[in-house]
Amino acid sequence: MAASTLQFTAPNLKTPYSEQATLTVERQFRNDMVLSVSGVWSRGVSLYGVTDVNAPLPSTLKAYTIDDASGNQVDSHTTPV
Repeated sequence: MAASTLQFTAPNLKTPYSEQATLTVERQFRNDMVLSVSGVWSRGVSLYGVTDVNAPLPSTLKAYTIDDASGNQVDSHTTPV
C-alpha cells in the first residue's frame, strides 16, 4: 500500500503582504555641516506560519545558570524543552 498525503488550508486564508518605507530628511546649515535624520518602517500582514501538530509536548526541563560579569552564579532559569 502506498503512502498517502493529506493537505488542506484554512477556509479564511488571506493573502499575505508586507509594507516597507524609509524616510530621510537632510538640512544643510553651513558649507561644512549637514544634519540627516532617517527612519525605517516595516510591517507584515497575514504572514504564513507553521504549526507542527506532531511535535511532542514539552516533557523535560532545562536549567540555565545566570552569572554576573565575574562568573559567579547569581540566579537560574528553568524552562521546558
